[in-house]
Amino acid sequence: MCEQLSLPFMNPDDCKNTKTLVMDTLGLPDRSWSVLRHRLGPSSKKTLKEVGEIFELTRERIRQIQAAASKKISSRIDLICGVLETLEAVTPRDTYPHDERGVEKAYAWFEQELRSVGISFTTNDIQRLIVAIRAAPNKCGVKWPQLTVLTCFLYPRVRGYSPVDKKWRELEAARKEKERQWSYPELIEYVLDEESKPLHWREVVQKARAIGRRRSVHPGSVMNTMIASDDFVRVAPGTYALKRLGYEEVDPLVDRIWTSIINIGGPASLGEIVHELKKGDHFRANSVKMHLDLHPRFYTSVNGRYGLRILLPAPNEQTLRTPSEKVEASDSLKRVARALKNGYSVDDVLEADRESFEALKELSENDE
Repeated sequence: MCEQLSLPFMNPDDCKNTKTLVMDTLGLPDRSWSVLRHRLGPSSKKTLKEVGEIFELTRERIRQIQAAASKKISSRIDLICGVLETLEAVTPRDTYPHDERGVEKAYAWFEQELRSVGISFTTNDIQRLIVAIRAAPNKCGVKWPQLTVLTCFLYPRVRGYSPVDKKWRELEAARKEKERQWSYPELIEYVLDEESKPLHWREVVQKARAIGRRRSVHPGSVMNTMIASDDFVRVAPGTYALKRLGYEEVDPLVDRIWTSIINIGGPASLGEIVHELKKGDHFRANSVKMHLDLHPRFYTSVNGRYGLRILLPAPNEQTLRTPSEKVEASDSLKRVARALKNGYSVDDVLEADRESFEALKELSENDE
């Protein structure tokens, strides 16, 4: 708290006409105030050379005047501690104005809070009070830390004062992080984490675009990321969730086989598919063959190759010129009937496959 001094304005209850007393107590001539105002702001800040040209003095002389004025303010600032403590008590936390509008708002705030305790300051008086704090931040910051940070953060901010420099770095880091373009894994994880439930990949794309953390969001890239990353699991046709939330993947090998046939470029033999799969994880050939023979997402051609059902021509579209690898073997047709009998939504699965294929096709075309 303030020491009990004889000056009447030290007691806020007696502050009726203190603007001259406060400024006179700091004991600076007008020229020193002008030099400090030009050098420290707020609103503008001039170099030693620019201030020297205004007063027709050398840069060194201006530096000396500034140093002497700052030293004198530092030694006498406690004489107006009543005013500073009044402001410190009502200084808003986590407010860091750093533009011209922030300076205007700060002037209005100082005037309002001082007037509430009976101190009527002009704009010039408030400017000098702000300049005094900015001239001796290390001294003021010990007793009035919030007020000092707020005042020194006004445009242009006071450099070299540790709390302000630290907060500036934090705000700059936050600004850069906000402007940073997120990767697809980050974006998808954020969307699924916010929803805390599985989403169809089309919903993920829609919500990812709404966030605005990438200039563009390609459906194929989203789909490809969710298929390739171990952080996401497929819980239903075209629907994915975060693995760390406890969801388990449904038939992951089927998706890998599906993607492998896409990568190969069309119907392939069992050996070709197994070879493509081994570029990633290791899968047993018997397990791969079982899925290829039974799952309705695939078909077996009359020449023993495996393909994607969504790329299989309809029977009424097949002719004598249709390649053997695009003609389904009669035994292979039975898998669809079995799936339907067991309650498997074949149409929904194939529709999701078509959308995934189109998304991957779009991604490939964009890459080209």
